[in-house]
Amino acid sequence: METTYERTSADGEHFVRLDINQSAMIKKLLLITSNPRLDEWFAAASR
Repeated sequence: METTYERTSADGEHFVRLDINQSAMIKKLLLITSNPRLDEWFAAASR
């Protein structure tokens, strides 16, 4: 399974794709309880 996340910054729109087939990734995602936290998580994961 894959999820796509759109980010907008000063230099335009960016799309981040993450593979969520691994149990470790699923466990990390289950801890997220708010949209701002999800934004932070995707920003860190896309580096």
